[in-house]
Amino acid sequence: MKKRLAIIFVLSLVSFAQITLAEPPTISVFSATQQFVNSNAPLGFYWTASYSDSATISITCPTGVKLQTTSGSAFSCASSQSVGSASGNGSLDIIASNVSGSVQTIAATITPSYAGTSFPSAAKTVYVSVYPDQEPINTFSISPTSATNFVESYAPVTFTWGSRGTTGINLKISCASSIIASSTSYVDSQIFPCDRPIFTNDLASSGSLAVTFLNTGNSDTIVKLTFLPAMEKGVYNGVYPKVVELTVKPYRAPVASISQFTAEPVRILSTGSTTLSWRAVNTGGVNVRTVCPSDLTFITYASTTKRETNCGDLLFAEPLSASGSVSVKVVNGIDSVRKVAFLLIPLVSQNNYDAQLGKSVDVTVESWSVNILPIGSVGTPAQGPITPAVIPGVGSVNSVINKNQNAYNFLKYLTFGSRGVDVTALQNYLKSFKDLYPEGLVTGYFGPATLRAVQRFQVKYGLAKKGDAGYGVVGPKTRAKLNEVQ
Repeated sequence: MKKRLAIIFVLSLVSFAQITLAEPPTISVFSATQQFVNSNAPLGFYWTASYSDSATISITCPTGVKLQTTSGSAFSCASSQSVGSASGNGSLDIIASNVSGSVQTIAATITPSYAGTSFPSAAKTVYVSVYPDQEPINTFSISPTSATNFVESYAPVTFTWGSRGTTGINLKISCASSIIASSTSYVDSQIFPCDRPIFTNDLASSGSLAVTFLNTGNSDTIVKLTFLPAMEKGVYNGVYPKVVELTVKPYRAPVASISQFTAEPVRILSTGSTTLSWRAVNTGGVNVRTVCPSDLTFITYASTTKRETNCGDLLFAEPLSASGSVSVKVVNGIDSVRKVAFLLIPLVSQNNYDAQLGKSVDVTVESWSVNILPIGSVGTPAQGPITPAVIPGVGSVNSVINKNQNAYNFLKYLTFGSRGVDVTALQNYLKSFKDLYPEGLVTGYFGPATLRAVQRFQVKYGLAKKGDAGYGVVGPKTRAKLNEVQ
């Protein structure tokens, strides 16, 4: 009996010894290599653990702080990540970037585990302050490089950037009454609003953007562009942005010119026809004036409407398109050779043509009673009248403002630089209101005067104002109002 009791006592001592030897996991040391660290500089954590077979580490990050491993892989903030191993020493090296614009503090907590069980009571925490990155947009260029000195109106400028630690980039442009900035990358209306972040969705952290500037004033104007590093969607670092100032030159309207003008044939019988062909640039239309003796008569057709004119008249009541061809019948009223100069003249303002910018071709007209003479046998032309520099037109360019008869239906998107009949119709409507369009130019070209008129129209009807997206653009709302009020 005594022997049995002795055996039980010894076994009890062994069991007690096993229980008292099992210690809970502990972290005896947990430190950071630095208490203060520069943004984008390496930062190390090291620790000593006992009685554990694994550990996890979690690092909380304020807005604007991002982490990555030294190999470049992302290290998620505020999520527990296993850092291995069993009892002993351990370490973790990371890189912290801070684009918030101010010093931010991160908190790193290590928690030991044993047999799949975590021991939060044994966790330890250290704190590290991260200085802000003073150059979060660390690469930047402008193309063409001449744009750093000055920018021509309507000449695209491309900005290219790279950043670190950001979630994206946005752009803000200063307000100036004479400056309009636009980009095809801005899908809302192409024309930028001012003094606020432009893009609803941030641009990429590294990327490029082409911007076009228009200065509708009469002098050089400085415009400031602020590229904003994003900490998260809608939150930006205004302390260390990339700021660029550009000088935008005033817009100078291109001068109309005639690149081609021919007549075929150049010798005809009376009542015969010649075909005039032309191409003009930087103009909303052209017309033809005849310079010849008074005994010649001209017959033309616009659509199905016949028009008969005399020497010195414009051949057409309405401007023709900037390029095209037309047949002209010539009647010689006397039994003698006559020569006529057809002068193609570009439209420069409402029903006004500039003869100094014109180009002429000569056509010889035989008498109706004479066959065409051999080449080289020409009559003596009479001296035609002197053509004035600016020739007043005949009739209006387009009847589009009479709501009750023939209102124009605006369907196209129109912006600065647009051309064509829609612009002509727009100008015809706006010129009826001196407060909106005092210049009253009807050229078929959407230039600075038309832009200002559209902006006044939008303000008048509460459609848009300076700084709004779509200001100065004939978009859906403006088209609807134009079609409504005609």
